[in-house]
Amino acid sequence: MLPYLLLAVVVIITSYIIIFTYRQKEKVTCTSGMMIAMTVAMNAGFYIGTILGVLGQHRMTEPTVFAVIISLIIGYLTGRPFSIMAVLDGMMAGVMGGMMGAMLGVMVFNQSPEWILLLMGLLFLLFKFLIWLWLKNGADEHFTLSPRMIWLIIPPLLLFIGLFLTFSDESREEVANWCNIPAGFLQKQGETFGDVQIKDGIQEVQIQVLPNGYTPNHIEMKAGLPIKLRFINYDTKNCASHLVSKELGIEKFLDLGETVIEIPPLKSGTYSFHCEMNMFFGKLVIQP
Repeated sequence: MLPYLLLAVVVIITSYIIIFTYRQKEKVTCTSGMMIAMTVAMNAGFYIGTILGVLGQHRMTEPTVFAVIISLIIGYLTGRPFSIMAVLDGMMAGVMGGMMGAMLGVMVFNQSPEWILLLMGLLFLLFKFLIWLWLKNGADEHFTLSPRMIWLIIPPLLLFIGLFLTFSDESREEVANWCNIPAGFLQKQGETFGDVQIKDGIQEVQIQVLPNGYTPNHIEMKAGLPIKLRFINYDTKNCASHLVSKELGIEKFLDLGETVIEIPPLKSGTYSFHCEMNMFFGKLVIQP
């Protein structure tokens, strides 16, 4: 429901900015018109692409196609009142924004996408407000923001960071890892835990490779014992089929069916693995 609501908001606000641009066109120079067309198209295209990427889940093609086409139209309509250069600038910026947004949306689908949607929405509103303010003041190339405007820009971004770290348990733990806060200090939610079996002195666990990632993705094992990871892959077109772990020295394509990866005894610590595009993650937690 949230992505569809955000799409509606983007369409309404972008349409208003385009109409307002037409009304102010007599006051706008060609250079300013090029900048306006580029900013409006890239900003809207990026956000539209991100929303469509989340809606498309693991598909990249459809979100990219629709985001690029919509962004091209936005770039054309915004640049048309000024010159062919503004049209070209807007359309090319729209293509880039749509493509990058679609990629972002697909990549964060399994990593709390609502936070990315809200952040990109905040930036969308910020850029559209600045464009509106510039147009309202004649799009003068020498127009500058008053010092008081900092209170409309910086505080909302800092507030978002505070809310993000307060309510996103998963991201809070990742930030804690950056700061070398001991594991277990913050509890991570939404993980699936592995059922480890010990056979003939070897620790074994079965991991399913699914369209939405690895299951389980949190596997606790003992130090000093060899390990067998049994990956069961149901679709080799899935990004998770490309397994990478620098810490474990693994870079392997997981064929259809079962792929067994043997790992020598590990020391205590956390060893992560992920897909080639860093979209899906898992970890081995080796305990003493």
